Amino acid sequence: AVASGLVLFPLVKSESIRNWTGSFRSVIQNSVYIQLATIIHLMNCRLSYFFLDDDKASLGIYSTAVSIAESLWLINRSVALVQFSSVVNSEKHKSSQQLTLLLAKFSFVLTLFFAAVMLLIPEQFYVFIFGERFDAIKNVLIYLVPGILIVANSTLYVHYFAARGKNRINTIASAVGFVFTLICCIELIPRYHLAGAALSSSISYVAMSLFMIVIFKKEAGCSWSDFLIRRSDVREMILEVRKIISVG
Repeated sequence: AVASGLVLFPLVKSESIRNWTGSFRSVIQNSVYIQLATIIHLMNCRLSYFFLDDDKASLGIYSTAVSIAESLWLINRSVALVQFSSVVNSEKHKSSQQLTLLLAKFSFVLTLFFAAVMLLIPEQFYVFIFGERFDAIKNVLIYLVPGILIVANSTLYVHYFAARGKNRINTIASAVGFVFTLICCIELIPRYHLAGAALSSSISYVAMSLFMIVIFKKEAGCSWSDFLIRRSDVREMILEVRKIISVG
């Protein structure tokens, strides 16, 4: 293999080498940003666990509530898979941005519906499933759901920038969320305990999501009213769902 490389190397044009070097540099750079964003986001989601670590009972209640709440993210993650493949294979940036806006609204509405169902479940149900010590799960969910809902929307913007190769933006967004998580955990958990931990997560998710929304607005050149759900959006959502079903 080494000998073959030495023989073929002189035949390779310098322009090809420069192109390969540029591509390799781009791959490494994006990989670093993706890994950093993943690590920071994980710390962002789980930092509150460390502040509750001295109380194992509360930590068990909180981690269970987080798992239940984050199950709602199956919706936006599934929608994002469809969106990512569409954006990454499209050269029409405007249509990709319009699709992202539409699917972000769709993801939010669908997650809102299931979140409402989750919050309507009586506290006794959680006690029956997990035991009497988990009677506080319902209250924790109430504080977690606002953050879960806005992430259900902003995830589509995260995947849009990932598909466009702009992973640096996602890394910065994760860092913004982590700063808010750290500050809120220090200030709120000692005062409000479980509610403080859940509220810290929601505030962090809101800050991170607002950052993504502002950057996407600037990128797409749209107005704030474009983020509101309109009747035409509902019709388009139905059409998109039918397309997805027909393709499947």
